[in-house]
Amino acid sequence: MEEIGTAAFRVEVRRQESYSRLQLLARTFFGPFYLVLPHGLYLGVLGLVAAFYHLYGAFAVLITGTLPEGVHKFLSRFLRYASLVHLRVFHLADGYPSFRLDAPDESMEWHLPYNPHLDRLSVLLRLLFAPIFVMLPHMLIWSVRNFINGILAVVAFWVVLFTGTYPERLFDFQVGTLRWLLRVYVYAFLLSDTYPPFSGKP
Repeated sequence: MEEIGTAAFRVEVRRQESYSRLQLLARTFFGPFYLVLPHGLYLGVLGLVAAFYHLYGAFAVLITGTLPEGVHKFLSRFLRYASLVHLRVFHLADGYPSFRLDAPDESMEWHLPYNPHLDRLSVLLRLLFAPIFVMLPHMLIWSVRNFINGILAVVAFWVVLFTGTYPERLFDFQVGTLRWLLRVYVYAFLLSDTYPPFSGKP
């Protein structure tokens, strides 16, 4: 298991002992049609709903001081679902992700406790200036890492194809890239008051 996050936000991604070469080839050559396209369209629709929930949650906190539990539940499940798709696209897990947001998946364990009491000032700053002090600095640095991530994914493809195993260090780096991005979105979506570190380390 590769652990993602902090005490408040923790996800465990399971590194399989062996990977299916047939599934690897199917995802590589046909994945854009049966994996990326349907799940990408679904994620696009869910993303619009998530934007609404985000705004609703932000105003709820500013007015009442409490994040509605339904907002937390939907946004948490949305990020979890997106992560499960990500694992398959980058060949970090075999199997096909369910379209159900609450469907169990043995490739990953997700822990994001509900914290209803958020700091109003922090929420207001994120609502108004998140693109400047959260997304912009993180995405500038993370995009470089993600570029490297893409190169290493190609390397990992050939290793898995010939050996059936995913190299541990490459796996850790790929998971670290996902870890970084998840922390940013957890903070931006008001699911945590902890500013995300500029790191993919546990």
